Amino acid sequence: KCVKVSIYYEALCADSTRFIARQLYPNYSKLKNYMQLELIPYGKATHNFFDKKWHFECQHGRDECKGNKYQSCALAQNNGEEKDISFVHCVMRERNPSDVRKMENCAKRLNINWDKISTCARTNQGDNLLARNGNKTNNLEPNISFVPTVVYNDQFDEHLQDLSLTDFSSSLNVSLYYEVLCPDSIRFVTEQLYPGYQKIGDYLNLEYIPFGFAEATNDGEKWNFTCQHGPEECYGNKVQSCAIELNSGNAVTEFVNCALADDASSDVFLEWCANYVGISWSDIKTCVDSGLGDELLVKNGDRTEAVTPAISYIPTIIFNGVYDDTLQYQGEHYFLSTACQLLSPKPDNCASV
Repeated sequence: KCVKVSIYYEALCADSTRFIARQLYPNYSKLKNYMQLELIPYGKATHNFFDKKWHFECQHGRDECKGNKYQSCALAQNNGEEKDISFVHCVMRERNPSDVRKMENCAKRLNINWDKISTCARTNQGDNLLARNGNKTNNLEPNISFVPTVVYNDQFDEHLQDLSLTDFSSSLNVSLYYEVLCPDSIRFVTEQLYPGYQKIGDYLNLEYIPFGFAEATNDGEKWNFTCQHGPEECYGNKVQSCAIELNSGNAVTEFVNCALADDASSDVFLEWCANYVGISWSDIKTCVDSGLGDELLVKNGDRTEAVTPAISYIPTIIFNGVYDDTLQYQGEHYFLSTACQLLSPKPDNCASV
């Protein structure tokens, strides 16, 4: 029997983004057969009907109202749960989730009809859908006091809410900041991370951020990158950024490991890896050769610079969103035992570690 899981969220809410990116989306693939997912973008907004139309005010301003409306329209298109969560995740990962151009890119990447979404959002249909989400949100008992709110089988439970936001499926979040031609990064991925993933991958939410000690500058026309191991590394970082963006789950880890195991800057080898893993090399190459690849690499740079304390070593491994010197050392040299130490309950494959 499936459990109904309702997510009440806001398009520009940082906590909503964090939950969707780090908890809900990474775990969806292994839980989808056991849950019925409902996404309700609205949150702590308000809506009133006067002068023959709906008027909305949102916690994070007009842009959030626009983002909520576009997402409401996308979710109303009957594209299926998997495409719904993929679209929401794709949009929420952007710097500005209300950017119409970014939303259009996400829709087209997922083969979702953008014209229907756009028409809906610019007409009364979008207003009516958002007002309906507002009514659903306002009817929740007790009233929403935090966004996102996670509700199971239409019954709010404070304990389950707290547990869901931090541990949606008893998984360990691992963020890897690395460079594709860095010997230490290569050693860690191929000798520690990937072998560990093969044993307990179902319990790991892996996040790859290829950038490291690179630098990004904009000359007014385009982005230029300087990398610690030369232009080949910049290219390899960009390829992986695109592969990570366009794919998910096991395929990403398989591709990253395959690429780093030989030459992560060689098109011949990278294409072989893509074919071996079963992902589209032509889609990756299109991303790399377009402005999207640059945007993704810049975003990775922003993510890398935002780490606190500032990154001083590559690879940097962060468990559950918090950097720890001891876990960094243990994770780099004894990844499986470190991950098992942090997991509770422990997977069977941790018994012999």
